[in-house]
Formats: sequence, C-alpha cells, structure tokens
Amino acid sequence: MTIEVYGRVIDAFSAHFRVIIVELPAMGFSATTTNYAFGFRETNDDFASFLGNVAGKGSIFAFSCAASLAGLDIAARMPELASHLALIQAGGTEAFTIWKAGRDPKGILAKPIIGQLAMARMAPKRMPQWYGLSVGRKEQIPHFCTCAERSFTHGAMWSLASAYQVYLDQRDELPQPQQPILSIWGAADRSHPVCNKHSLARLYDGVRTVTFEDLGHTPELEDPELVLAAILDFVET
Repeated sequence: MTIEVYGRVIDAFSAHFRVIIVELPAMGFSATTTNYAFGFRETNDDFASFLGNVAGKGSIFAFSCAASLAGLDIAARMPELASHLALIQAGGTEAFTIWKAGRDPKGILAKPIIGQLAMARMAPKRMPQWYGLSVGRKEQIPHFCTCAERSFTHGAMWSLASAYQVYLDQRDELPQPQQPILSIWGAADRSHPVCNKHSLARLYDGVRTVTFEDLGHTPELEDPELVLAAILDFVET
C-alpha cells in the first residue's frame, strides 16, 4: 500500500486526531543506511525515535500487520509514547510464523539473497495477486494496483524477504503492554488463516475485539469511517 491510498484515511481521521502515516524502514521510499540489518530491536528503536520526535508522547498506535509487533514492543518498553494500541490484522510471534508459512510455502523468500532477488523480480507481478487475496472491497483493487505500479516504476521497495528473514524471526512472545489494546480484524482477508483472527485476545488479557466481515487485510483503507468509529469508541470508553 502506498501513501496515495491513504487520502481517505487522513480526511476521516484528521477531523478527530493529528494523523501521521508511517511505514517501517526499507518499505516504499523509506531509504535506509547501508548497515541497516532489519533487526527486530534495531528497527523498533529507530521507529520509536521517529515516533518520539514527530508524534510525541501519548499517541494512539494504529499499526497494521507486521508493524503491530513494533507497536507492542515499543509500547511495553517505552510506555510514555503510547496511550492506546488499536492494532489492525495483528498477532503475536506465533501468528506471524503461521502467516509467513502460508505466504511462502516453498521457503523461497526465507532464503538469504535468493529471497531478496526473487522478491525484487516478483513484487510488481505479485501485487495484483496479493490484492485479490487480501482486499475485501474488490472494486478498490484497480486503484490500489495503479498506485503500486507507479511506485514500483519509480523505484519503491517491498522488502518482504528481508522482513521475513530477520524482522519476523522474533521467537519469544512479547510481554503485554500496560496500554488498552483493540484488535481490529477484516474477516475477508484470505492472506491470514482463520486461526490468526484476534489471536491477540488469546495472547493478552483484556483485549477488545472488532470484526468487519466484508473488509480485508487493510480495513482502514477499504472503509476508513468504520474503522475510525471503532477507534473512537475504544478510546472514549
């Protein structure tokens, strides 16, 4: 997903919040230094530095997919940065191990160098297939594809192989943060197995859950107003 598809999210959410859209390093046009190694703690510490300097203290982390692990880790170690966690299509370490296995059954992306070369070649071709698998509102797929194809043409990165090999290789489940947690799930997402649905609620105490049956892997993009309403209700109560 590229920055262009977040227009509706910004329009809806900015009526209630200061909105900052951010991605993990080495995704899209987020350039990194040559010594960046995709380490879990390394990445999260850099991410936390950005959040502290730009977002400030007491933010609401509405992080999606793999970035939700960063949210959990940062919130537990640096609790002053987050007031609430509204995590989308999120899970713990075990859930992402299951997700990785389903998305890379032959283990190609998990192999160093080979995975990176394969990803660089496959990324533009795989994008329509990925949207077909993960998006619930199918009429939005052409717009997502157009934005992604334009970004790839200009050199955008989709460093999924490196994320698989290093960042998502975290073995221990993360400790429960002290902040309230909302798990938002798009049930039309076929990239996750059913067993991953709201796995945070099985992992941590007191997790509140909201399911959108007709939305997919990125429900905040497919229907920003619905997701906004869920987050507002969560924060206010």
